[in-house]
Amino acid sequence: MEMSLDADLNERVQALADAIALGLQSEPDNAMQLGVDLLVAGCKGQAVVALASVSPGLRWIDVEPHARAALEEIGIRVPDDGSAGWALARYWARQRKHGGPQTYRWAAALWGLFWTLRNPPEILALVEAMDAWEETLPTEREPIETELQLMAQPIIVASERALAALE
Repeated sequence: MEMSLDADLNERVQALADAIALGLQSEPDNAMQLGVDLLVAGCKGQAVVALASVSPGLRWIDVEPHARAALEEIGIRVPDDGSAGWALARYWARQRKHGGPQTYRWAAALWGLFWTLRNPPEILALVEAMDAWEETLPTEREPIETELQLMAQPIIVASERALAALE
């Protein structure tokens, strides 16, 4: 049952599929919230209901089968890991470009992808700036935060270029 989702929800669903493809552990409560958001968007299948109904505090290993089933139910396939890494890098960079999530969270996600994607220079620059961010007092991080936010666009461009090459 393929569904038409708004751009934000579609991007979050695809990010979950990409994370699963790479064997990354998603945050179980985020997957559950995604299930709830899918229900609100009109996806009423059994697997989506099951994902939205998982108990808070479960481990990812307990939630992943529900997430996979919900993705399948709404017509989203888990991609191969070659495209998933670049798609996930693009997702995190877009999130940061538009003001979310917290610096350490998006940087940690991209740092994990740095090795998977074979050390792209756009992410290497981010890793180096994150070292400076971590060594700076929180009250003095604003210039580094600005620099990190500007680094999102080159990561988006590199991701789109790599994804186009894989097609």
